[in-house]
Amino acid sequence: MIHTYITQLDILYHSGKATEHSYRPELTSHFYRGEELLHYATIGKYLRELHLLESPQLQTLITSFPIAGGNTITEIKWVDTRQKDKGNVYINDTQYFQDVPLKAWEAYIGGYQPAKKWLKDRKGHILNYDDIMHYQQIIVALTKMQEVMKN
Repeated sequence: MIHTYITQLDILYHSGKATEHSYRPELTSHFYRGEELLHYATIGKYLRELHLLESPQLQTLITSFPIAGGNTITEIKWVDTRQKDKGNVYINDTQYFQDVPLKAWEAYIGGYQPAKKWLKDRKGHILNYDDIMHYQQIIVALTKMQEVMKN
């Protein structure tokens, strides 16, 4: 999104050091302008799309659900597979999501760990195809959010 004017959405999407902490004095004395604002607004828009699972990038999955079975969530655990910072997230004794990045599994948003909480909220339930796809998109979103926040 490159344009020469600033819209209301750009202000909404704006994300930067001055807005990281609510009510910081810098907010009144330092406000990004022009290209700098648009840069941070673009990042903020991208993060919002990831957070709301609206980004087209979520269609490229980074995990799989390789074992057929009953799909009932009975236990939830992350198991290290000795791959670089990846593991399997088990939902029962035999079924798991493969190649889940540890950074996605441990990520916090608003005091919660979404990758864990989503499964815990469904303990005892049977996952259907849409649930399995949705969870894998959550993992993509968490991974990409962590990458943006790291930079």
